Amino acid sequence: MSFLYQNQGKKNDSDNEEISEAEKLRIQREKEEEEKQKAEEERRAKEQEAREERVRQEKAEQERLQKELEKRKKMEEDMRQQRLEHEYREVQGNIGKLESDIANTKKEIEALRENAVSLRPQTKNMNPDSEAAKSLTKTKGELDRKAKQEEDKVNEMERKLEELKRKKNEIETSRSAL
Repeated sequence: MSFLYQNQGKKNDSDNEEISEAEKLRIQREKEEEEKQKAEEERRAKEQEAREERVRQEKAEQERLQKELEKRKKMEEDMRQQRLEHEYREVQGNIGKLESDIANTKKEIEALRENAVSLRPQTKNMNPDSEAAKSLTKTKGELDRKAKQEEDKVNEMERKLEELKRKKNEIETSRSAL
C-alpha cells in the first residue's frame, strides 16, 4: 500500500509539474497576448496621431490658401477700383473737351450762317449773270456747305458725347457697387 501511495505521490508531483508547466505556458501566452494588444494599441494610437497631424496640416494649408485668396481678391478689387477711377477721370475729361468742342463748333456754324446770310442782300442788287454775283453765290454755297459739314461734325460729337455719358454712368454704377 505504501508503494501505491508513493506512486500516487509521484504521480501527483508529476501532475503538479505538468500543471505548473501548463500554467506557465498559459501565463506566457497571456503575456504575449497582452504585449500584442499593447503593441496594437500603440500602433493605432500612432496612426491616429498621424491622422490628426495630417488633418491639422491640411487645415493650416487651407487657412493659408484662403488668406492668400482673400489677399489676391482684395488686390484685384483695389486694382479694379483704381482702373475705374482712372477711366472715370479720363471719360470726365473727354466729356468736358467734347462739350467745349461742340460749343465752339456751333459758334463757327452760326458765324458761317451769318456770313452766308449777309451775302444775300448783296447778290439781290447785282446782275445774276455777273462774275461778282456768281462769285458771291459760290461763296455763299461754300459757306452753306461748310456749315452743313460742321453740323455733321456736331452731330457725330453729340453722339460720342452720349456714349461717353453712358460709359460714365456705367462706371459710376460699378464704383458704387464696390
